[in-house]
Amino acid sequence: MTAIVKPLSIFTGLYSKQNSRRYHDLATRLQTAASAPGPENNIMHVALPIGRGTLLMGSDTPEGSPAFQEGNNFALALNPDNEEEAKRLFAALSEGGTVIMPMEKTFWGALFGLVKDAYGISWMVNYMLAQ
Repeated sequence: MTAIVKPLSIFTGLYSKQNSRRYHDLATRLQTAASAPGPENNIMHVALPIGRGTLLMGSDTPEGSPAFQEGNNFALALNPDNEEEAKRLFAALSEGGTVIMPMEKTFWGALFGLVKDAYGISWMVNYMLAQ
């Protein structure tokens, strides 16, 4: 089993205007996906490569997520190698926790789910499906 773990910082809707400019100075390139459905100018996903093998990710608070408050603005993202492992990880993290977004196919071509585990840590499981 191989799964890459990446930290994700979550902001309150101002990410695209303020923070991406601030962090952009840290790297030579900033990778930004399309805006999120919902409030105008929200960023669904931004990736900032720093050095070799390090990726700082960020997003604005997705619709349907608990309201932003200090302490819930961090998640760990798991990117497993296969669909079976993605489902296993999501199920294991869900035990005693709270499913925020059930694991399902997404418009960006992934199997994705968001869960807060029994210890209050938020986990995003994202497996890119074959095109």
